[in-house]
Amino acid sequence: MPPGERRGTGYTRTRSARILPFALSKLEEKNATYMKNKATIWWALYEYFPALKNKIGADTVNLPINAITLNSIFDEELGQFTFGFQATNEEHKYRIEILEEDSHYTTQLPTVVTFAQHDTDVPRPDPDILDVHLRIARILKVSGTGLAVQESLWRYEGHIVYNIASDGSTDLERILSDKMLMGI
Repeated sequence: MPPGERRGTGYTRTRSARILPFALSKLEEKNATYMKNKATIWWALYEYFPALKNKIGADTVNLPINAITLNSIFDEELGQFTFGFQATNEEHKYRIEILEEDSHYTTQLPTVVTFAQHDTDVPRPDPDILDVHLRIARILKVSGTGLAVQESLWRYEGHIVYNIASDGSTDLERILSDKMLMGI
């Protein structure tokens, strides 16, 4: 038993995760097309989810309002939009909406969670950001785009190309297209 733990209590490893992905952050990029695409994404987020305006942006993706502490196995699931948090009538209480039933991990999620706050200097996850995450997850599911992104990422997972074939048979175009999600 770990030091300081009482019998009958459980514990788990946790990880802080971003609700909206870090990929939306503003990094000093030299590729003008990449920066233009990112600006377009933020324009669309503000246009279709006006609650995000003046709350979060490319410069502030790392703010605590965009963070949530989860059991470490759910960090990746959240980032893949396989589940989301649907607000209830009670403040800081959410129903878990599972959008990817085939995921082994989402079957382990509780049906309802209430976010506690143990340090008043650290805010709870922002309800508007949680709502946008859930809406995006729904859009990805209904449109089939979420599955296409996952398939693209999985295609080469574990199959990293260490050596490029000298005969030109390595399909670099396909590898780069998948990694950059250009085929979606």
